[in-house]
Amino acid sequence: MRLTNVYTVALGLSPILNIYSSGISGLSIGEFSLLFLLLLFYSKKNIIEVKELNKARQYLFYVLIVSLMSLWLIPWTRIVDCIYDSASLLMNMAILCLSVPLINYSLLKTVIIKLSIYSVIFLFIQNLLFQLSGTFISGIIPFLPLSNLVPTDMFILGQSVRDRFSSFFEEPSHLSQFLAVTLILLLWSKKLNSKSKKVLLIIISCAIFVSQSANGYVLLILIWGFYGVKKMNVNYFVRHKVCSCLILCVGGAVFYYLSMSEKVQLVLLRANEFSLTPEATEHGYSTFIRTLRGYILWYELPFGEQMLGTGLGSILPYVDSHPNTLYLQITSHIPNYVNSIQYILITSGVIGGILFFRFLFFLYKKNSSLGRSIIISFFALCCSSGALMSYTFPYMIVIAVLEYRNKLSYKLEPK
Repeated sequence: MRLTNVYTVALGLSPILNIYSSGISGLSIGEFSLLFLLLLFYSKKNIIEVKELNKARQYLFYVLIVSLMSLWLIPWTRIVDCIYDSASLLMNMAILCLSVPLINYSLLKTVIIKLSIYSVIFLFIQNLLFQLSGTFISGIIPFLPLSNLVPTDMFILGQSVRDRFSSFFEEPSHLSQFLAVTLILLLWSKKLNSKSKKVLLIIISCAIFVSQSANGYVLLILIWGFYGVKKMNVNYFVRHKVCSCLILCVGGAVFYYLSMSEKVQLVLLRANEFSLTPEATEHGYSTFIRTLRGYILWYELPFGEQMLGTGLGSILPYVDSHPNTLYLQITSHIPNYVNSIQYILITSGVIGGILFFRFLFFLYKKNSSLGRSIIISFFALCCSSGALMSYTFPYMIVIAVLEYRNKLSYKLEPK
């Protein structure tokens, strides 16, 4: 098997491989595998520049300069935190930039779709066994150490007391994020025959729904909504107002019926609960912490730091040196957690935010519908998770870049 195919398979499996630690501090098996294969490939060949990522490199250069300046000018920053986050971002950017020339795109899509099918089958088995006999089986491999540093047996025990299942993944949200990529690939695929495609689309959509992940629900709405808008004939829609209204009414009724499900209600409750008081609530602060709290920290910064940023790895040092911050008064739970949008604003300021979102807009503007759907989903994840500093960034953006190239090469082909 060619090295490029081996690398493609490793990238496709990285959402699973990244769960487990390689034994090297801060490095998962997935990251180690990708970096090792990249080293093998580029030890024999010159590095190939990916021009589509120039704007991403501009953001990286800017945030690294800001980080160095912050260590010198801002007294509460810490070099250890800065180095750790800089290494994570550099690794993700290196994997992204160096992966594009290696990828066998058709093989990557095949690996993702097949892994999704196996994951969904196991998810339904988990649910069925639990409903019929109360038996829980985990998809986590028992004897492998986890990247999150939690002992594997303790993590599996924690999974067993929940009624939400995640197949081979750590969390239901991680499963739903992975399946969302598969859903996009299937929706815009032209190679699958219509019957197989429809069956897979229904199964994958149901699996995201069954995962009970609020992130998954949002992605499901965005992906299908974007697909519907792109495929909808506006003139036909206007001419057939009565039919359209009936479809909307039926769809609304189905959604209302599903929302009466106790488990779905819990997901919707988590998605709607934005507590702004320090008292504990029944469902905690999950949604508030993931979507809103980080903006408080950015708002508290001096104007110059709001514009320029405080540098990578500056979240926890700021919290430690400002114990009276409103950020902690709201809730001190997971004090160093902010989503990727907030992280970009805090660490690189408004200027860094403009550079990063300019890159995303550049990829979105001239991309295929599949590529645009990937960018929309990635941006949505940035609004509620740490997508930028996780495998999600290179994993999804690689697909968006490959789609961008495919569309460009199609336009340049002689007619």
